[in-house]
Amino acid sequence: MKNKFLFQLALILVLTVIVSYLIFLFGKKENVISFQVGAMFMILNTLVGHLVLEKNFHKENKKFFISYFSGMVFRLFFLSVIFFIVVKFFAVEVFTLIITMFFYYLVLTTLEIVNILKKTRKV
Repeated sequence: MKNKFLFQLALILVLTVIVSYLIFLFGKKENVISFQVGAMFMILNTLVGHLVLEKNFHKENKKFFISYFSGMVFRLFFLSVIFFIVVKFFAVEVFTLIITMFFYYLVLTTLEIVNILKKTRKV
């Protein structure tokens, strides 16, 4: 498989749909949208990070680190703005949204770091 990271991200997306359905069946209906919104933004955030990594990976170290870390700052700022917009203007369960975003941040950041480590070992 050429890009295992994208396959893993797709697998997480499928698991997200399954968990959303389980929340819909057995949990509060209000939590489904909060869960889906939080998961969607974190998956998109990770996908953008992966695209930046792929684009800049073979550049010299200084340019790579500048582009990658500035991208991380931009992504974090973007997530903060999106979070406040969603909380302010949409009826979502804030606690569920926070927990979902935190959980997905931990899992997807770990996946992203493992991907970077694997790429650096191949070079």
